[in-house]
Amino acid sequence: MNALFVQDGDRLGIVTGMNLSKAVVLARKPLETPIGDVTHYDMVAVDEDDFVFEALMKMTKSNKRRLAVTRAGAVTGVLEDIDILGLFAGNSQLIPGRIDRAHGLDDLAIAAGDIQDQVGRLQAQGVRVEDIAEITSDLNRRLLARLFHMLAPPSIRQAGTLIVMGSEGRGEQTVRTDQDNGLILSAPVPEADLDRFRTEFSGALAQFGFPPCPGNVMVSNPVWSATEEAFARQIRRWVLEPDDEAPMHLGIFFDAVAVAGDPAPLDRVKTGFIEMMRGESAYLAHFAKAIDQFPGPGGVIGTLMATVGREEVIDLKKSGTFPIVHGIRSLAIEHGLVEAGTVERIGRLAETGLLSAAFARELVGAFRFFSELRLRAQLRAVRVGEPHQERLVRPSELSSTDRDLLRDALRVVKQFRDIVRSHFKLGLF
Repeated sequence: MNALFVQDGDRLGIVTGMNLSKAVVLARKPLETPIGDVTHYDMVAVDEDDFVFEALMKMTKSNKRRLAVTRAGAVTGVLEDIDILGLFAGNSQLIPGRIDRAHGLDDLAIAAGDIQDQVGRLQAQGVRVEDIAEITSDLNRRLLARLFHMLAPPSIRQAGTLIVMGSEGRGEQTVRTDQDNGLILSAPVPEADLDRFRTEFSGALAQFGFPPCPGNVMVSNPVWSATEEAFARQIRRWVLEPDDEAPMHLGIFFDAVAVAGDPAPLDRVKTGFIEMMRGESAYLAHFAKAIDQFPGPGGVIGTLMATVGREEVIDLKKSGTFPIVHGIRSLAIEHGLVEAGTVERIGRLAETGLLSAAFARELVGAFRFFSELRLRAQLRAVRVGEPHQERLVRPSELSSTDRDLLRDALRVVKQFRDIVRSHFKLGLF
């Protein structure tokens, strides 16, 4: 092991052989320099009883090559990346370094391919879909942040906040789907800088394999790359003068998280949106009504239930994930929740008593099952070259156990739709 723990009062840090070499050779520090001056105290720890994959995720999220290992809060050892990377195909922890070292778009394109390739490998190894989504989202955000700093001129780097929205913002992205991103500016920037960045940023992502958003929710769209003041005005228009697309635009924005730049402008616009919605029962009902926007298997519960066991395909997004995501999102806006992920929002809503603890567990289970089925469908669509099939499943192709689980999950969705309809009194609209 090439590391030592260093105790400094109540602080515990770590120093490596490389830290010492850099201090002496590069920084020209004298040999009498206290060891504490070159020690890192921002350690990340795992417990002895944690799973190995949890350690890998922490390494990836924190960009650390070493983790402290603890027992009952006391440090007992060090876990290095080389100790665990061989256990996982894809070596996810190596990708952040590849992104950080990228010198140009070609390097980032390779890293984007690495992120995509690892999804199938991790799924084949039995890694849980929520863990795959978490690590993939972390890496995608790091990729976008690096692209932002690579392409943005100084004016935009100083004033810009890059945001991701939709499933990427919720941390629920697995196989690469459409771009859902934007740019909030804390102050106006030269129009030439902004025009060039809009074109280059969205164009680079398209080259990396991120398809343009059909709804045009992208940095390249001036609606989604504007000053904080303009964003706030647009949000207000969607609330006060809604059109058919306003509920979806507001829902996508509510899922936004900042991945580069100062997050404060996003926080202010989102807080303003939540305050605007407080007490707006009529608009919240209009917003929540989108839970029934999909016809056929995605919108009629009786048809959904009858579909199981027949050859008719089920759209996993329309029938499963979207009703849960949007229904929970509607309730989260009403309660002013700041959590971005669907599972986290469900937990908070259960804490408020709006959902019972038992039903919240069922809803989380159904959401995870739909997500797992969709990931399988996405990977199959990638293999056969039919991306339009990425969210479709035929019940007859599932095992009997999965068909039973699907039937139970659809039952939970039906119950949840009824809860949302009753809560927002959608029968009156």
